Amino acid sequence: MLLYFFRRKVAFCNYYGLYTVLGLYVVTFVRMAFPFEFKFTHTFSDLNFFPAVMDVLTPNKESFFVPEFTWLNLIVAVWVVGSVFFISRMIYKYHKAVKSLRTNVIDCKPEMQERLNIISKRCKIKRKVTLKVSDCISSPVTYGFFKPVVLFPNRTFSDEEFDYISMHECCHIKNKDIWIKLLTEIYCGIFWWNPFVHLLKKDLSFCLELRCDKRVTKTLDDLERCNYGQVLVTQLKECYGQKEDEKGDKDNMLKSALVGMSFVTNEKNRKNIHRMEMILYPKKKQTGKNAVVTVLMILLTVGIFFGSYCILIVPGWAVTEEECVADLVSSGEYNNNVEVYDETNMYVYVEKDKTTHLIFEPYDEKKGVVYTKDNSIIIPYSDIEDGYYDYCLILKEK
Repeated sequence: MLLYFFRRKVAFCNYYGLYTVLGLYVVTFVRMAFPFEFKFTHTFSDLNFFPAVMDVLTPNKESFFVPEFTWLNLIVAVWVVGSVFFISRMIYKYHKAVKSLRTNVIDCKPEMQERLNIISKRCKIKRKVTLKVSDCISSPVTYGFFKPVVLFPNRTFSDEEFDYISMHECCHIKNKDIWIKLLTEIYCGIFWWNPFVHLLKKDLSFCLELRCDKRVTKTLDDLERCNYGQVLVTQLKECYGQKEDEKGDKDNMLKSALVGMSFVTNEKNRKNIHRMEMILYPKKKQTGKNAVVTVLMILLTVGIFFGSYCILIVPGWAVTEEECVADLVSSGEYNNNVEVYDETNMYVYVEKDKTTHLIFEPYDEKKGVVYTKDNSIIIPYSDIEDGYYDYCLILKEK
C-alpha cells in the first residue's frame, strides 16, 4: 500500500525512477505468488490468534483436506471455483473480441503500413507489426501475443500523430507489456478475492504507459514534448466524446477483453494529468542524494522480500501428554525400553540458591530427596516460575 501511494506522487517517480517503482511492484507480485517455506525459514508458533481461527475453520484439525464439511474446505472450494471462473471468463472474452474484430477491421493504406514498419525497425522489433483500422474503437490499441497488431480508429491522423502513437505502441511490443498484462490478469484471476491485487493491476498498467511515454520522449526537446502531449490530449478528447454513448461502452469492453495496451483511457481521474506532468517535466539529472536513496530503497525492499521468507508465523496448539504418547506409538519409538515420565514418576527439587533438579523417579518420603547424575537433570528456575512443571511435585529447600 505504501508503494501504491508513493507512486502516485509525480516527484517520487521523477526523482527515484519509474523503473525502481516497477521493480518494487515485481517484488510484491512475486512474494504474494510464492508463499513457500524453505530450509532456512524459521517458524514461530502462535498459540492464541491463529489456533482460534483454525479451530473455527477446521473443528477437527486431524481431518485436514478430507471430504467432510469444514469451513476451511468450503473457503478453498470457493477460491478454486472463483479462480476457474475468472480465468475462463477472461479467455472467453478475449476469443470473442478477436473474433468480433475479424469482421470489423479494415486494411490500412500500404504507405501507412510501410511507415509503421520503419518505426518498428527503429525500435528494434524483429517480428512484423501489422497495422489495422477499425470503427469499433475510439483510440489506438495494441493486442496480439505472437502476431502483434496496432489497431487505429478509422479517422484521419496527421503524420506527426501517427508517428508518435506508433512509437508508443511499438514500445509496448518491444517491452512485451502485453505478456506482462496477461500474467497480471491470470494472477488477478487466482487471487480474485484480494482487493489489493486489483488495485496493483490497475496501477501497474498505468506504470507501463508511463514507461512508454518516457521512452518515446527521452530524446525529444521541449517543443517536441509539447507536441507529443498535444497528441495525447487530442486522443483523450475523442475518448471523452464517446464515453457516454453506446459506442463508448463497446470501446471500453473491447479493449478490456483484448488484454491489450491502449494509448489513452477515458477515466476521469488524475492519471492523465500525471502522464502530462511526466511528459512535460521529465526527471532532471540524477543527483548523488537521489542515487543513494534509490539504492537504499532497493536494498530495503530486497531485504524485506528475503526476510519475509526467513521468518514465518504458523498456528500452534498446546500438545497434551496423550498426544505425545500417541505420536511415539505411531512412530514406533514407544516400546518396552521407553518410559514416559509424568507427575507420578518424577518430581522437582529446588535448592536455596535456586538450583533446580528434575528427578526422574517417584518421591519417597522415607528416603527423602535423592538424586544423582544418572536419574536427574538441572533445569532453569524460570521454568518453575513460568508454571511449566506445576503438574509435578515441587520441593523447595528451606
